[in-house]
Amino acid sequence: MLVSEYFKLNKTQEELDFVDVPCNGDLKAFIDPETFVARQDKWSQHCCDLGRNFFESFLNDIACGETEKAVNKVSRLREPKETHMGYCLSGFQGSCIGVIKACFIVDWICNHEKIVSGLITELSDLALFIPGVGMDLISDITVNVIKTALIEYTQKQCNLYSIPMKSTNQHIWNTEKECWENRAFELPFASGGYIIFVPKHVVTKKPLLDSEGFYNSTILTYLQSEEKRNNTSLVHFLKNGNKIVYKKDLRKQDKGKSIKERILDRCIKNPDLKEKYKATKRLEIRNKFDF
Repeated sequence: MLVSEYFKLNKTQEELDFVDVPCNGDLKAFIDPETFVARQDKWSQHCCDLGRNFFESFLNDIACGETEKAVNKVSRLREPKETHMGYCLSGFQGSCIGVIKACFIVDWICNHEKIVSGLITELSDLALFIPGVGMDLISDITVNVIKTALIEYTQKQCNLYSIPMKSTNQHIWNTEKECWENRAFELPFASGGYIIFVPKHVVTKKPLLDSEGFYNSTILTYLQSEEKRNNTSLVHFLKNGNKIVYKKDLRKQDKGKSIKERILDRCIKNPDLKEKYKATKRLEIRNKFDF
């Protein structure tokens, strides 16, 4: 049963501003932080500020040598069951990120601190560079960080549709103290659980950023142009005289390295590649809506 059916809203998904999720299940969807940058509306910008505050605090802990503090900031975060959405690639619905995963992320940044300085500036960057970190995990962290904004939005929708709410404690990010805390909020309750509504304009069916897509499109295209410009041995000439460089030949040069290792190598030499890729993806999503 969908939320709209449970609360007898008599509205279709097209008529609702939030994603109409099932009360007793989860919708396979992402809350991608890159959509906040792309959308540029006031609410999305507020979410950007929340995300920036959290990630700057996280990186600052690492820079100051307070790695345990940084680990604690992410290790206990769970896939928020109240949104009734998530990709859960691991198959463990609602499981926390965990100390081992959090330690790996922090250790990786520490070990690469000099070379990734300026490269990893946003939460979504972790999924492009760090092995084992995907956009499903970034989505989970994002929902936790912007939960106060989601709760405020949910309460407004409940007032709009006269949906009853009950008090519950929620784990939220305090931007002033830069720490997690528990606080009581009023939320709708359906089928034995609390629900947090999510605006449909920031929800995607697939993650916006993808490390393989980044490598195969932006990076290889850039390398093709560089090989042509320098007239290397990888340049072939077509019958009409045009130059061509095959991507398969470029991939052979990086043989033995993972996609993320290849991305890191190329972005260290040319940091603008990451921003170019992101700018392209943000333009793609700006006027595209999945719900």
